[in-house]
Amino acid sequence: MQYRLIEKHDINTLTALRLEYFRETTERAIPEEVLPNTVRYLEEELATGTLVGIVAVEDEQIVAVGLLSLFSIMPTIKNPTGKRGYLFDFYTRPEYRRRGIATLILNQLMDEARNRGVSDLFLNAREMAIPIYERAGFTFLRHEMRGRL
Repeated sequence: MQYRLIEKHDINTLTALRLEYFRETTERAIPEEVLPNTVRYLEEELATGTLVGIVAVEDEQIVAVGLLSLFSIMPTIKNPTGKRGYLFDFYTRPEYRRRGIATLILNQLMDEARNRGVSDLFLNAREMAIPIYERAGFTFLRHEMRGRL
C-alpha cells in the first residue's frame, strides 16, 4: 500500500468514491448537482491550497481517502494563529477496511496540518470511526452548535 497527497488527476476517482460513500450510508436520493459541485469544489480548493488530501493506493487504484480543509478564524488566546482544519470525507472501500488504512491517513493529515501551522482540528465522526479519532486524541465538544440556512 502506498500513501500520497491527492493531485488534480485524482478528482474523478475522488468524486466516484464520494458517491460510493453516499450510496453506502444513506438511502436518500443524491441530488444531481452534487456531482458537478463536488468536481468544482475539488478543483478550486486544490488550486488555492486550502484542501489537502491523502489517498491509499494499491495496484494503481485509490482504495481510501481522507481530506483536510484549511481555513482561518480571528486569532484567539487558545489559537493564536487562527489557523484551523476540518477533517472530512474519510472513506475506505469495504474490502480494505480494518487494516489500519484510515488511521495512517489520519496521522498523515494531522502531520500536514501541524506543518501548516494548524492548531485546531475538527471533524464529524460516524459511530464506527469514533475509536480511531479517540485514539488520535480527539474529544467531543460540549458547546458546539449548528444553524442550518
